[in-house]
Amino acid sequence: MVIKRTFLRSFLMATALGAGALLIGGCGGGGGKDDDDGNGNGNGTPPTPAEAQAAAAASMAKAINTNGAMLTTLGQNSSAVGELLELAGIDTDGSSGVGVFTHDGGAEEDVFDDLEGLIGASLGLSGNPSVTATGDLITIDPDDTRVCMQEILGSGATQEDLAECVQIVSHLTVTILATSSTAGTVTFLYDDLRILAVTYTSNSAAFEIFLADLAAIAQSLEEISSDPDDEPLDLPDTFEGALQLSLAVTNDTAGQEAGSIGLAVTQTITIADEEDEVSISLGPSTLLSLSGDAGAGTATVSAALGALAATFPVEDPFDVTHDGALTIGGLSAQATLSDAGDTLVVTEFGIAPGTPGIPPFYFTVDGQNALSLGLALMGFTIDGANDTITLDAALDFDLAAANVAGVLEDFFGNPFQTDLTATLEIDAPANTVFTVLGDPDETLQLTTGGPLTATGTGVLEGGV
Repeated sequence: MVIKRTFLRSFLMATALGAGALLIGGCGGGGGKDDDDGNGNGNGTPPTPAEAQAAAAASMAKAINTNGAMLTTLGQNSSAVGELLELAGIDTDGSSGVGVFTHDGGAEEDVFDDLEGLIGASLGLSGNPSVTATGDLITIDPDDTRVCMQEILGSGATQEDLAECVQIVSHLTVTILATSSTAGTVTFLYDDLRILAVTYTSNSAAFEIFLADLAAIAQSLEEISSDPDDEPLDLPDTFEGALQLSLAVTNDTAGQEAGSIGLAVTQTITIADEEDEVSISLGPSTLLSLSGDAGAGTATVSAALGALAATFPVEDPFDVTHDGALTIGGLSAQATLSDAGDTLVVTEFGIAPGTPGIPPFYFTVDGQNALSLGLALMGFTIDGANDTITLDAALDFDLAAANVAGVLEDFFGNPFQTDLTATLEIDAPANTVFTVLGDPDETLQLTTGGPLTATGTGVLEGGV
C-alpha cells in the first residue's frame, strides 16, 4: 500500500514539474501588464471563489503542460544560457529526457495528466467540494471520494484501499488568497500543516515547502497506514526549515527571452539525530540562482550559502571514533557568461567570515583544529580566446592543517604521525594575469602584474 507516499509525492512533484511555467500561466506572458487593476477579475471587483479556483487551477495546469518551455527556449536562443543549462545536465533540444524540462508525450504524458487532475480536484473543480469565502480567503474542502477514486487510486483498488485513501484525503484542505485574477497564494494543507505553498503572479512563481510540517504529515500518514510491507518511518529527531523554488520571466518576446530560476533556504534548516550523533544547521541561503537574457546574450549563475554548523562522528584510520565539527561563515560565487566572446567573469568568490576569532572555514576533531581555510572575496576573468586568467580583485588565501588523530592521512600521507602540521598563504594583487600554456598539464604562467607569493610551513615548508 503506497497511498500515503503517493499523496505527498504527487504534491511535491507538482512543485518540480509545475515550476517551469506557472510564471507564464494564467493571463499573458512575462513582462506584460495584468488584465485588471490588481484587485479583481478585469472589472475592478475581487474575483469570485469560482474565478479564483479556476485561475489557480489554470495557472498550475499551464505550468505542468508548458513544463519549462521558457528555460528551454531561452537556452536555444542564447549560447551562454545554453552552456549553463548543459553544465546542470539539462539539454535544451529536448533530447535528454529530463522530466522537468521535456514533455513530448509517451509515458510522461500520463504523469502530467494525473497531476493536472489531482490539482484540479484538490482545488474543487470536480466532484462535490465544500467552498467557503471569508474576506479574500477562499477555503476548499475537496470531494474526498472523487480525489481518491479518480486521481489517486487505480482501477484495481479495493474497498479497503478506498477507505484508507479517503481517511487520508479527509485531512486535506486548500486555501486561495487571491490578490487579483492573475496573482495570489495557494496553500495545500493537511489539517493545519502546510504541504506546499505556491505564490504566483503573471510572470513569477514561488513554491515553498516546510520541513517540520512535512515531517509531521509523514508521521500522521504512518499512523494511518497499516500495511506491513511499508518500511518504518525513520526521520531525524529535529527536521526544520523551509526551501523555496522561485521562477520569473521578465521578457517572453521571441528571441529576446529573459528569465530566472532560484532555489533558496528561506528559513534556517536544522537537522539533528541523537542516535547517529549528527546535527546540521544551514542559515538562509541561495543554493542556486540562474538568470539569462537571450536579447543581451548573457547568463549568470550564482550561489551564496549562509552560515553552516555541523557536528558528526569521525573515524580515524584505526576505526576509533572522534567528535568532528565544522563551521563555515558562508560560501559564495557568481559567474557570468556572454555570447559576445569566450569569457567567463567570476565575482563574489570566497568564504565569508563567521564568528569573530574563528576561521571562516573551521574543521575540528575532538576540539582541536584539523583544517581551517580563509579566502577573502575576490573575482577573476577567464578569457578563452587568449587563454588568460586575470585577477579582478586581490587573491588572499590561507590554510592551516594538523593531522589530529590521523584523520587527514590523505593530506599528510601518514596516519601515524599525528603531530604533522602545515600552513600555507597565497597572495597576489589585482590585475595579475596568468596565461594557460599549451602543455598537457595546462600549466599557468604569470605573465603580467604580480607578484604571486606562496609561503608554507610544516609539510608545506617553502610554499608550493
